[in-house]
Amino acid sequence: MRKHTNPEDIKWLTCDHCSYRAIQKHCLENHVIAKHANPEDVKWFQCEHCSYKTKRRNVLKNHVICKHTKPEDVKWFQCEHCSYKTKLKGSLGRHMLKHKNP
Repeated sequence: MRKHTNPEDIKWLTCDHCSYRAIQKHCLENHVIAKHANPEDVKWFQCEHCSYKTKRRNVLKNHVICKHTKPEDVKWFQCEHCSYKTKLKGSLGRHMLKHKNP
């Protein structure tokens, strides 16, 4: 969520099927696909290397990087504060929160 935003000023997007709310359109779309879509109507992204499939293209991309890419072909994301490294940029971002001063 954006920092220093007054909660009353947020333009919430609301799910038509439940009480879920989101600020960003893609978050609401992901929610609807994950929670309310008929499986036959969902576009599935199939891994070309195995039987794995997912509803989200970025999740498939991460799967291929983690499961089917040789370590020497991976772009590693290294923490500048410790020895942690990961194949996924988002994982490094979450990890970096551990080093933030309270």
